[in-house]
Amino acid sequence: MQQLKFPFLFSFFVFAIVNTWNCHGQVLNSARPLSFNRDVRPILSDNCFQCHGPDSSTRAAELRLDLKENTLSDRGGYFTVVPGKPEQSELIERVLEEDAEFKMPPEDSGKELSAEQIQILRQWIEQGAEWPAYWAYDAPGKDDARSSVTDWGNGWIDGWVLQGLRDRQLEPSPAADPVTLIRRLHLDLTGLPPSLETVRGFVSNAP
Repeated sequence: MQQLKFPFLFSFFVFAIVNTWNCHGQVLNSARPLSFNRDVRPILSDNCFQCHGPDSSTRAAELRLDLKENTLSDRGGYFTVVPGKPEQSELIERVLEEDAEFKMPPEDSGKELSAEQIQILRQWIEQGAEWPAYWAYDAPGKDDARSSVTDWGNGWIDGWVLQGLRDRQLEPSPAADPVTLIRRLHLDLTGLPPSLETVRGFVSNAP
């Protein structure tokens, strides 16, 4: 069996945690461009897709917020989202609406956007309403600005992760010993602790 490249896998797990940080109540950095897939899509999915998503049996107003073309199209004199212009975007007007008859999400949906979520939507539109392909279909690539950080880790992915941590005023934890690493990896992949033979094999091949 080919030896696992643990530093890469560990970096991937940290990368996933770092990129979901803003979706869990963290303060936004207005200077940092938002990511639609990381910051915006989860808000729309959790709060809007029930009535404005792919299910035609529950869809309201023939509006699909899961499709770029439908969200940005002319809806008879107004637009749900106008890139760069939140003040002209019906989406922002509706989430700020005080009249319960027009406010979104509607009260009977049991959903309510927080002030931070509304700010994320506004900031996303201000920054041009970027709408890339769903992350699963978007080929990974190097980020030159982040990959230039080389004082920790073994490659550009580690540099990317480190810069993401430092953006949030965090520093990576000290490197774990091989026994701890294989235990973490085994629990992540199988949900079970490794056997003694697996630990010995990993430790004997550890750099």
